[in-house]
Amino acid sequence: MTRGAAGLVMLVLLARFVAGSSLTNEGAFLDGLDYLPPWPLSVLVVPLGLACWALQQRRLALVCVTTFLVLVFVEEDHSWPGRHLPTAPGAPMLKVAALNVHFYRAGRKQVANAVKSMDADVVLLSENAVRPEKVPELVALFAPLYFYAGRSEETAIVSRQPLRDVKEVELPSFQASLRRPNRLEDQPTHRHRSFLHAQLDMQGFAIHVVSIRFIAGRPRSNRLEDQLAWGRYLVKTHHEEGGFFLDYLSRLKGPVIFGGDLNAPPSSRLIRRLSEVAQDAYLATHWWGRPTFQVEFTVQRLDYLFGMNGAIPVESSRLSHVVSDHYPVWARFALTQSDEEAVVPAR
Repeated sequence: MTRGAAGLVMLVLLARFVAGSSLTNEGAFLDGLDYLPPWPLSVLVVPLGLACWALQQRRLALVCVTTFLVLVFVEEDHSWPGRHLPTAPGAPMLKVAALNVHFYRAGRKQVANAVKSMDADVVLLSENAVRPEKVPELVALFAPLYFYAGRSEETAIVSRQPLRDVKEVELPSFQASLRRPNRLEDQPTHRHRSFLHAQLDMQGFAIHVVSIRFIAGRPRSNRLEDQLAWGRYLVKTHHEEGGFFLDYLSRLKGPVIFGGDLNAPPSSRLIRRLSEVAQDAYLATHWWGRPTFQVEFTVQRLDYLFGMNGAIPVESSRLSHVVSDHYPVWARFALTQSDEEAVVPAR
């Protein structure tokens, strides 16, 4: 019986390991299992290891625990010394924060006051649920900061300085509700999702700032088949959105800072692909990723800031402001002068 339980746990560990490796392609059977961080599997491994050890099956216990530790070592949310990029002395600095405002449920004034207190030059907002006729109210609340909004329930940017070339870029995916159940067959009838891209002029060159949130939402019901179908749809859509966004980023010249509530853990293929082209600001200055969601019981890191093309994170933190179900993240970036003028790609 112990051997059978150990075999089952080993099968789960190996499946999780394969799901997070290059052996699993997008759309494969195990695709999406990489959204499960390795550490929760300890609830299976620790009791089994103790039971095997007590029953004199010590080799079996060591095999299971070692496999689990290798999985944690390879795929858990951590960084190692020596991976940080050098910065030039006297390089200009830009402080950026990201916050999921959770539809302003804490109150628009409360959120605006929290953003003003974050000591950030630019703040990237997610779940900016505000009707067009209410945008002037938010503009007034955020003043003297500048407020730029995309379409409702998508993203926004708040800045100490005026931004230029602010534009909303459509993603290939369709908007999904976070507050109501979603029917898969209805998705193509919804409008496209989007992200907000702007440029900030600083000491003679342009910095791209992008506020983005990848798709999330609720299934049509709590039935297992609906949960699985919706989960597969979200993973597939993340791949599509991620591929589109990576292509978009590849055409930007000059420093780029992007982030927001990305609705994916660091172990997911989506975040790993972004980390291949940009530097995760929190892991650039910390050994271990700090969870940001939910504030009542914080177990997942879903909120990120990334820098690339000469935007180098030199300091970062998870802020303590509570005006949402997400904690904000903050980072200070050193900016290197680009030999090429930063330009906005054609849509």
